[in-house]
Amino acid sequence: AIAENMPERQVNLVRFEIDEDQYSSPASLLETINELSVASGDVILFYFSGHGSVDDQGHYLALAAGKLYRKDILSALTAKRARMVALITDCCNTRSDGYLYAAPFIEVTSPRAPTPLFKRLFLDSTGVVDITSSSPGESAFFAPYQDDPPGSPGSIFTGEWLKWIDK
Repeated sequence: AIAENMPERQVNLVRFEIDEDQYSSPASLLETINELSVASGDVILFYFSGHGSVDDQGHYLALAAGKLYRKDILSALTAKRARMVALITDCCNTRSDGYLYAAPFIEVTSPRAPTPLFKRLFLDSTGVVDITSSSPGESAFFAPYQDDPPGSPGSIFTGEWLKWIDK
């Protein structure tokens, strides 16, 4: 999506693959964020697709070498003082420690126009956007392999997000 929507000269892509090695720790990923050179007019897009869970301290990315809490990622990203920070995670948001809980259900009616809050968070070009694929108590799901069009199994959230970007 980045390659198709942004000129290469305007992108500094830092790809961080989390394997079961010495670089798979929360400290290593936070160090990578801290080492980013960011100007005040820059935008940071942090995207993660993988395993996640939640415990009493909050929602976290389940790395091979430990838990990395989204709140810690967001804190490290916003400390860079970029013009805009977007934290997007595609992972489960369910407890894995045997404690069960349910997200509250709130019935809302659809507005005729974007609300001021939604406009500010998602339509203006400055600030912080913090999105995860799964509400508390929900799991992230993957689509099955497709022969037509060809493609490997992928996250339903990410697939739909990419379709939205294309539109």
